[in-house]
Amino acid sequence: MLHQHTVSDAELNLDNGGYTSIDAFITPPYTRQVISAYNNQLSEYPAALRHCTSLQVLNLSCNQLAYIPPDIAQLTACEMLDLGHNCIADVPPEIGELHQLQYLYLSENGYSSLPSSFSGLKNLRYFNATDNQLTAIPAWFSEMEKMEEIRLYNNRITELSSAVSGLKNTREMHLMNNKITAVPDEIAAVAALEILDLNNNRVAFISPEISRLQQLNTLNLRFNALKALPENTGELSSLLYLDLRANQLSTLPDSLAALTQLRKLDLRWNNFSVIPPVAEKLQAAGCRVLL
Repeated sequence: MLHQHTVSDAELNLDNGGYTSIDAFITPPYTRQVISAYNNQLSEYPAALRHCTSLQVLNLSCNQLAYIPPDIAQLTACEMLDLGHNCIADVPPEIGELHQLQYLYLSENGYSSLPSSFSGLKNLRYFNATDNQLTAIPAWFSEMEKMEEIRLYNNRITELSSAVSGLKNTREMHLMNNKITAVPDEIAAVAALEILDLNNNRVAFISPEISRLQQLNTLNLRFNALKALPENTGELSSLLYLDLRANQLSTLPDSLAALTQLRKLDLRWNNFSVIPPVAEKLQAAGCRVLL
């Protein structure tokens, strides 16, 4: 746990300090493993960081940074990088040279694309690029076999492309508040997926291949354009929570009765004229059904 204004050989913490520059704090022998300057008033990337080749954690989130220089590539030992909540319109491709990176936060900067060089981030486990202007799933996702959690909500993404097929170990995908229209066949490749959140998109079609997600326990499809679910949805044997609020559903597949682990099914704000028989069966089995 980081603490405010901690200064030691291993750690420099200057969070919430009101600093406009922190270069004066970054001094030889440049052996610190953690530097955090969250929520300050930095408008320029600290030049002294180019010497910090042992740095493992760098947090510069919630500042006023507009430009990250190429020498960020000098941080070859970095495992966690947080540049979220700044003004970085162009994400530097050199970040793709940080091959030890496992956690990358780039939220709320305003960019519309990400560098293809990020395909070099083979050790990435967590990626957060929420609250930007992205219109597509990055193609380099197809090479991210170690990725466990993705957060891309509050963007402008229109489709789940074939790039998701490389996410074999991803457990959580948080994609709410985009413009996604369909869940394609490729979703089946994300075999370890446990949480899929597509709340407030434009999903009108879900491939039957989704039934292959045997680890999926939470599926949020609230506020979409669904008129029907795949007939084999009941094959999602680990499903605990299914949110279908605010769609255009008038029927449900009978296969849902096989969801013996289901704890909550939310059907509110759809087009049901009567309670679907399968919903009654689930309710009788102990599932909380909201209609």
